[in-house]
Amino acid sequence: REEPKPQQVFKGMGIIVRSEDPIICYGMTRFGSSSDGYLAIPTSGLGKKYICASYNDPGLNSNGKQYLTSYTSIVAVYNKTIVDVKLGGRPNNYTPGAYSMKTGDTRKDTLNRADVWLIGVMGDYNDLTGTTVAANKPVAVISGSFCAYVPIQVAACSYLIEQDLPMETWGYKYHVTRIAERLHASIIRVFASEPNTAIYRD
Repeated sequence: REEPKPQQVFKGMGIIVRSEDPIICYGMTRFGSSSDGYLAIPTSGLGKKYICASYNDPGLNSNGKQYLTSYTSIVAVYNKTIVDVKLGGRPNNYTPGAYSMKTGDTRKDTLNRADVWLIGVMGDYNDLTGTTVAANKPVAVISGSFCAYVPIQVAACSYLIEQDLPMETWGYKYHVTRIAERLHASIIRVFASEPNTAIYRD
């Protein structure tokens, strides 16, 4: 029932992992009845432009029952990183706090190494999907949901988290398969990096 934190930069709260030899690193969050994780992208694979991929709040926060918030976080790996964020998603999205943003608003901030800009939104069915991030130096962007109903009408929530891929790494052809023994197909979201992008599905 706790409202999401106001969008702000948390100084030095990022976790920096360094190794003398090649490694693979995963981030993992475990709660009592839900967990999720992601493959951490190394600094060499980070980019300067992102579109966030999150998931809808189930729409219960108007009566104060729950805040199952859509979140994104931007982590700086270099000092003096200038970051521009344009809040996307549903038309009624807004960030809580004194420096509130609403859908379509832009905000700029300067981050130093290991600073984390955390953005959570409110509003029924809020969703940060489509929020754009642009920086003058490579950054990491990690998005997800505090606890999502997947699908939206099924009242059992799960924590979701994934590190977003920079737009520089996007491609033209993808293969998507069903999950074995799953009754229903996965939810697929397709993002366009340029206007007038034609999408073909076989």
